[in-house]
Amino acid sequence: MTTHPRHRLTSWIHDEEGSAQSLMLTLIVPVFILAFGIILVDFGAKNSAESQATAAAQSVARIATSAGATDYGTIDRGRMISEGNAALAALGMTGSISVDDASGTVTVRACKSAPTKFASLVGVNEVQGCSEARASMYTLGNDGQKIKLS
Repeated sequence: MTTHPRHRLTSWIHDEEGSAQSLMLTLIVPVFILAFGIILVDFGAKNSAESQATAAAQSVARIATSAGATDYGTIDRGRMISEGNAALAALGMTGSISVDDASGTVTVRACKSAPTKFASLVGVNEVQGCSEARASMYTLGNDGQKIKLS
């Protein structure tokens, strides 16, 4: 018994289409999984690092302004920077502290790095979240009103 040549040809075409589809699926599915992993897990780590950096920047700005206040409304700029840097290091952050002498405002930039899980497969080993906060120094006058230190 022989098979019809046309039947043999169509079964060969269907087999090839099925192979092409399964090959396409085996290539596309891992790419989608990697992309969603990067979006969900690694961007979540970046967002968490930014939140921690925001909290740290705000805290360090308050610490620096408190440390810099001296008697009679003067500002100890060196102490503000050294106390702020010590607080940043204690929180495990990197960053910078600047003081505007004219306005008595402290600006703190805090940064935190977080390792990546999925993006490390494409060469990105860590993400970094940074935030900035400012604090100004005030005192109370004899009448109970706020007076900005400068």
